[in-house]
Amino acid sequence: MLSLLLFLSVAASAPKPMPAQRLAIDDGGVLTKETITIGLLGNTRPTTPRLDKGRSVSGGAHDAVIGDITAQNMISPLDLVVLLGDMVPSSSKGSWRAFGEQFAGVIDGSTAPPSALRRIPVVPVVGDRDCAKQSSCADFAAVFPGFGEDIGFGRVATWQAFDFVVGDKSRWRFVVVDTNKKGLGSRWREQTIWLQDAVRTPGQGLIVLMHESPMSRAKGE
Repeated sequence: MLSLLLFLSVAASAPKPMPAQRLAIDDGGVLTKETITIGLLGNTRPTTPRLDKGRSVSGGAHDAVIGDITAQNMISPLDLVVLLGDMVPSSSKGSWRAFGEQFAGVIDGSTAPPSALRRIPVVPVVGDRDCAKQSSCADFAAVFPGFGEDIGFGRVATWQAFDFVVGDKSRWRFVVVDTNKKGLGSRWREQTIWLQDAVRTPGQGLIVLMHESPMSRAKGE
C-alpha cells in the first residue's frame, strides 16, 4: 500500500504596514523660501454613528476636499499641508492604515499613490481622537516619524516648533501644541514649560497651530 502525504503550505497574508508620512519640517528646523504656500485641513476622520450622532454630514465631503487639494497643488504647488487634528476616529493600526490609503494621492508618504502626481509633505497637529484609546500616542508617532520635541525615555511629545524664513528674510515662528490636557496627563506640564521657551523669540510673528480653539463661543452664538 502506497501512502501519499500532501503538505500544503499556506502563506498567511501579512498585515499591511503602518503608513509613514513625510514631514515638511522637523522640530527646531528652519524652512527658507521666497514664498510659502500652505494648505490647512482639519477633522478629516471618517464619520461614525457614535461620534457624529445628530450631525448632518455629507458622505462625499472627504473626496471633495482631496479633489480640491489635488487641483490646487496642480495649479500652484503647495509647500506643505497642516493636518489640524482628528485624522482618525481612534488610534488603531487599522484606522491609521485607512488614513494612509485615504490621502495616498495627496500626502507624501510610504503608501503607494494612485497616480504620479506630486504629493505634499505635512505638519501634523494631534487632535483628541488621534491618540484616543492609546495615551502613549505610539501609533501617531509611527505614522509621523520624527515629529515632536525630544522628551526622552522613549516617550512621545505631540508638540514642536519651527521657523519659516520668507522672502526678505523675515522669520516667523510656528508652534504646534497639543490641546488635549486630559490625554496628555503629566506631559501637559512638560508642554507648558516647553511652550514658554518656544514663544520667547517669535521673530516677525508667532503662528500657533492647534486642534481645539483656545476659547469657546456661548451656546447659540
